[in-house]
Amino acid sequence: MNNQQALILKEVQRSLVLDERPIPQSEGNQVLVRIIATGINPHDQKKYLPYAILTNDISGIVEKIGPEAQRFSIGDRIFGQWHILSGGPDQAGLQQFCILDADSAAPISSHHSFGQAVMFPINAIASFIALFDPSGSGLTPIFLG
Repeated sequence: MNNQQALILKEVQRSLVLDERPIPQSEGNQVLVRIIATGINPHDQKKYLPYAILTNDISGIVEKIGPEAQRFSIGDRIFGQWHILSGGPDQAGLQQFCILDADSAAPISSHHSFGQAVMFPINAIASFIALFDPSGSGLTPIFLG
């Protein structure tokens, strides 16, 4: 099994540690992504210890696909997000490779960079909560047209 480098938070109020860990294997409807960019978000402070690998917004290149992941091909540029409550270190972004569920990922258009695409998930979720969720800001959406 090949290893990769990852930045790992091993203790609260300590620095991240550069360490090696196994490259995760894609299975089912998952894709293995070589991470190019990752987004650090406010909820990253709430990761569970021990052994937290931060960030869950990811963009990169598909390296392998699981047998049920038909949406993507090897070499595709994608972005995505794993669910913060059900994911684990294999899905996190501060490492060289991660796995994403194919249904939680989307292709990156040719006119967007990896850095731009990695910001789509958190901005989409924040906008949705502000406009539609009862816990949001109570704004009324305006639809032109």
